Amino acid sequence: MIIYVVDNCLPSLIFLLSSVYDVKQLEDIQEEKTNLAKECEELRLTVQQQREPNEAVPSTSSPDTLRSVVELRQNVGRILLPLVPALDLSQVNFECNVIDEILEQFLSGQDGVRSTE
Repeated sequence: MIIYVVDNCLPSLIFLLSSVYDVKQLEDIQEEKTNLAKECEELRLTVQQQREPNEAVPSTSSPDTLRSVVELRQNVGRILLPLVPALDLSQVNFECNVIDEILEQFLSGQDGVRSTE
């Protein structure tokens, strides 16, 4: 009788164990995916931080040149402020070319307006 019960329960037990194994395997895969996503984001930020100094000013620039470029970008930012309402100067890194790009986009938009008039 005991052998009969064990024989009948064995397929269910095997299925149950394989389901538990699949759940554990799925959890491991999801954890690995989360870890890889974090690592990818860290690498993306590292690459971005390494690019920003290169985009700011050529390495041959003197500290005075850098200071002049930063001051110029701050002045351009103040000029753009009433024209670009979404611009928040407290969030801008003036050592990289963010203001340069915003100015270029603004001027490109103005050229488009003039050509339609």
